[in-house]
Amino acid sequence: MVQLLTKTYSFEEYLAYDDGTDNKYELVNGELKLLPIASGFHALILVLIYDILQTEIDRIQQQCKVMPGTVGVRTAKKKSRIPDLVILSESQCQELRKMSAAVF
Repeated sequence: MVQLLTKTYSFEEYLAYDDGTDNKYELVNGELKLLPIASGFHALILVLIYDILQTEIDRIQQQCKVMPGTVGVRTAKKKSRIPDLVILSESQCQELRKMSAAVF
């Protein structure tokens, strides 16, 4: 029986990883997991939720930003997820401007 070995990535290696494509990956227990492309229905729901969240943020006059699935969230030592939407405070947005990789 042949056993395939998969590389385990550190968080720093994950941040630097580039396979030369536009693919998005999450880090799960040190392994890269390719994110599938969202369905059209899923994308429409995201737009609706984005609009609802942004409208409420504007209504209550908070200095926050709703960000689409472009910002990673570190959830453990060897885990990073890319949520469909994330809300960032103004200070997080300032910090994001200085980051080489958009991961909190």
